[in-house]
Amino acid sequence: MYPSNLEAYQRQANDLVSKIGQLQQLQQGSQLPPAMLPPPLHIDYVQGIEGAREFQAKMAPSSSAVIMDKDDAVFYVVSKDANGSPAPIAFAHFELQTDAVSATPQYITKQDFDDFRAELMEMLSRRGDGA
Repeated sequence: MYPSNLEAYQRQANDLVSKIGQLQQLQQGSQLPPAMLPPPLHIDYVQGIEGAREFQAKMAPSSSAVIMDKDDAVFYVVSKDANGSPAPIAFAHFELQTDAVSATPQYITKQDFDDFRAELMEMLSRRGDGA
């Protein structure tokens, strides 16, 4: 079982991924047929860097993914090039700030979200496939 604060991290990470998917669909607008819209984002969970390496080994060539450590507040970005060779694994620790006195949820600004999204998309585009 995860520590309660990690469960909160995972819920917020899943919410963030869902919101990124919704933003992508809004950006596409209704001009594209549903078959051309990007698929919804999904986060897979692994156990540590070894789990990230195992996940990467099973990936198809020319693919990338954002995965999360199920035991720690860490995201991994894993990818393979067109030849199926694994790229170095990028990772980032994150920590949510919570107010111990109040149960009011904490929110990020739109600018912070846009900056995070741009950084994530840049990391993925440097991997070669941009998806």
